[in-house]
Amino acid sequence: MVWCLGGLTFPVDAQTIRGVGSNFPVLLYGAWARVYEKQTGVRLEYVAAGGRGSSSAAALQAFDKGEAAFITLNRPLSEKRVLEGHLVQFPVVMGGTVPVVNIAGIQPGQLRLSGPVLADIFLGKIVRWSDPAIRELNPSLFLPATPITVISRGDPSGTTSLLDQFLSSVSPGWKAFMQPLPFVKVPVGPRPVGLEDLVRTLFRIPGSISYVDYAFARRTRLAHVNMLNAAGNFVAPTYVSIQSAALGGLWVGAMSRVTTNAAHPNAWPIASPSFGVLRFNHKTSDQVANALHALEFHEWALMQGDQIADDNDFVPLPAEVKTQVEVAVVRRLAELGAASK
Repeated sequence: MVWCLGGLTFPVDAQTIRGVGSNFPVLLYGAWARVYEKQTGVRLEYVAAGGRGSSSAAALQAFDKGEAAFITLNRPLSEKRVLEGHLVQFPVVMGGTVPVVNIAGIQPGQLRLSGPVLADIFLGKIVRWSDPAIRELNPSLFLPATPITVISRGDPSGTTSLLDQFLSSVSPGWKAFMQPLPFVKVPVGPRPVGLEDLVRTLFRIPGSISYVDYAFARRTRLAHVNMLNAAGNFVAPTYVSIQSAALGGLWVGAMSRVTTNAAHPNAWPIASPSFGVLRFNHKTSDQVANALHALEFHEWALMQGDQIADDNDFVPLPAEVKTQVEVAVVRRLAELGAASK
């Protein structure tokens, strides 16, 4: 197969595509890779490097060292960074973070919270479930005076990063507390390592609150919280509400859109895509071929990988977003091709 970029043509032979980045899409890239290799003979290896800031730094270092053909990020790079770096950036798959609670008598979806109230809980400013700020959001729900125990991840995780991204956008107090830190460290409560320990700790402590990824919440009966979104609606974490976070705006240019606290009326507020990033200012034909391999893989994943994503409890991009992404990527490649002449 032959790809053409900006009038320059390079052969693309079967090889191994290497990627590095966030923890969130690891399982999905693995599932995609198995099917893609069977169909094309091209192997894909993806390595996660999580944590607030560290995944971005590690991924960009891999680019600089020529160790990766693509990277993924929980947060998009700025338009300036994309343009100056000769990069192509695009959303790949949607994900969400879901607050969950262990409160006697509270069933999934019964408790309602807003972003600012959730931030004050995780900052340790609201310490009992009977607090007036929580009762105001739940006037018909009996809430005990049980002390709140906040449980957060003690290891780098995409769910923590996304929660931080959302709370920073709705709570000046959260942003001010977290901004100086090199990584997200919730100031109160236990911090178990790994999802399994986190859930065990949640079950063990009455009155506790924590968070999991949407895929895990979808597979279990944990008591998830319904959240107040930017449109003023209380929404549940569903396939549709996660997808809706990507709607209501255009995906153009560098596609540096932030979708947490999205304006769409049905949007889950703690949702964001995983972003794929490719570099196209390589100096050798081999490096360009590697980038084109990665581009071809992602085109396949976006166009043919929805069922695989759904089977693994991931949320594909909405069809109209995919159309916008396809147009934007083609235009960006044209810009880069013209710049290279």
